[in-house]
Amino acid sequence: MSEANAKREAGVGGQDGRPLKILFISHDGYRAGAQLYLLKAVRWLVANRNVEATVLLLAGGELEGEFAGICRTLVLASPPSRLSRLRSDISRIFRGAAEKTERIAAHDIPGLLGAIAPDVVYANTLVSGAFLAGVDGFRGRAFVHVHELESWIDRYPGFHRAARLNQSETVYGVVSERVGEVMVERFGLSPANVVVAPGFVSSLPNLAEADGMRKAGRDLLGIPQEAFVVGGCGTQDLRKGLDIFIGTAERLACQSEPATIRFAWLGGTRDQDFGYWSRVDLAKGAAAANMSLLDAMADPAPFFAAIDVLFISSREDPFPLIGLEAASWAKPLIAMEKTGGMEGFIGDVAGIVVPYKDCDAVAAAIKQLARSPDLCRQFGQAARKRVESDYFVDGRMEALHRTLVGMVG
Repeated sequence: MSEANAKREAGVGGQDGRPLKILFISHDGYRAGAQLYLLKAVRWLVANRNVEATVLLLAGGELEGEFAGICRTLVLASPPSRLSRLRSDISRIFRGAAEKTERIAAHDIPGLLGAIAPDVVYANTLVSGAFLAGVDGFRGRAFVHVHELESWIDRYPGFHRAARLNQSETVYGVVSERVGEVMVERFGLSPANVVVAPGFVSSLPNLAEADGMRKAGRDLLGIPQEAFVVGGCGTQDLRKGLDIFIGTAERLACQSEPATIRFAWLGGTRDQDFGYWSRVDLAKGAAAANMSLLDAMADPAPFFAAIDVLFISSREDPFPLIGLEAASWAKPLIAMEKTGGMEGFIGDVAGIVVPYKDCDAVAAAIKQLARSPDLCRQFGQAARKRVESDYFVDGRMEALHRTLVGMVG
């Protein structure tokens, strides 16, 4: 370690210096990929480094209480109708979050920044970065962690406000190289201001116990022990491609082996219309008997233990954490090309990449894996090794901490 780096490590955020003060901003507290990433990152940094954290959620959600269990957590108070405010408050009470989190009005955010005096404001997603850029008088250091790709950027032009932050004091973390390319192309950022900061897994399952956990997981989820199980995961919406997942299940259900291949999707819906019609499509289609829609689980371990392969059906996904979770269980992955960062993770060693939205190609890949346990095992083991070497929490969080401390300098 150089003398300069040694001094930095012993200074702000170092073991012998004052804490590195960070205000973390999340666009909401729902149980989804970017929010779970932030929850795990805050937990690790507070537990393992000299970090004084405060969390600001721009909207509530199931994770409020978990954030509040780590550090001071505030929820932005919006001006909804009395009825929706009452529903929100009742929901928070039943989640046990209401007594743990504070509410704060938007006009009080400058005062919060003044009181905390953070060394860095960590805006998780472009939504949070755009919000921070609109805070009156903010000129401080910002780390904007970008989890979005083209479709979100094109549909929400307000995201461009995130590029108006003081560029000499702002670093843009991107979850994959593709996201970095988009930020440079669409926002005109200097590549020097962009660092790759992908997702990670916080623990590695004990594969010696995998067979027993597989049986228990299938019993819990009502999946036959003898089936080859294709998993899908995410919010039930168009971007995550639940309709593509169902379409693939229908292709296979109409072919020669419908009884031996089962499909299971883990994740609820916030788009009630899409969720309703997806269930209608499933009930009326050929895959009705071979597919299950499962609600989100606080601990998804039984799901990952139960499946044989994960099909990431997203139309666009910068770097889906579910891919890393499945890989940590030594499960092979199937993903579509031109959809984000998972294509690069898979390569030609951790699964199969198929043409975009080609359900027949996905069905063929599934049958290939179902008929070749050795190939399935080979891909799964390679995926696990990639996670162990490049995507485990300690290495990724140490790199992030170095970046944040380096911004303070």
